[in-house]
Amino acid sequence: MSSSTSFGALSSKYRSLIWSSLDCDLVKTALFYSERYFYSDQDNHDARHLLALSLHRCGQTHSAQNLVGDKTRRENCMGCTEVYAQCCTALGRFRQGQDALQVCLEKVGPSSGERQPTFGNFGDFFMEWRC
Repeated sequence: MSSSTSFGALSSKYRSLIWSSLDCDLVKTALFYSERYFYSDQDNHDARHLLALSLHRCGQTHSAQNLVGDKTRRENCMGCTEVYAQCCTALGRFRQGQDALQVCLEKVGPSSGERQPTFGNFGDFFMEWRC
């Protein structure tokens, strides 16, 4: 068995453990495994995404936002954009989250020629909701 095959199996096991832990709201367990997964392969985008999601779910919002905060990374991954926007919302940075999601929607573009939805006063809605 080659090392790449064994690492692929290990990566699959990590992903399964992390998603199962997040689904069961075992956020500290998910964070434990996502840290190991990310530090075993720091170039793996899936590992970075799962670590950011686990950090956010554990309440370590600033760390999660820094992990997925690179604009080029967000532009290439809708999942990272979603985690970034969730972090912005948790930190009260509604405009930054809205702008990131808007850029993501513009990149995807309309699928059937329909008008693209906009967020409008999304930040105002959350300000009222949180107060």
